Amino acid sequence: MSEVGSLTIPPAALEHDNRQEMFRFWIAGNTGHVALKYGFLGEQKDEAYMLGQMLADVAKHYTNASSEGLPNGLSADEILSAIKRGMTDGLTFDGHTEVTEAPDKP
Repeated sequence: MSEVGSLTIPPAALEHDNRQEMFRFWIAGNTGHVALKYGFLGEQKDEAYMLGQMLADVAKHYTNASSEGLPNGLSADEILSAIKRGMTDGLTFDGHTEVTEAPDKP
């Protein structure tokens, strides 16, 4: 069953047998909800680094798409700057890292 506003798998990802969905994010009730796969690499530091790379890729895709497709007049640099501020604000709470939940391991 398709959910309201669900996204399709990118065609390039479907070209590979060795593919894996890593996370999903929903906004419901004005709150973010995450389903996250972790524990897929042997080293936790490597996996954390890869997560950072995935988030950077999401930020770059959003920056490119919205700077070209939305008529708000923001440059790619302004959009990326706003994303960085949002990440910094989202990661800190009273100067400390905030962890709201720890998902179950697959």
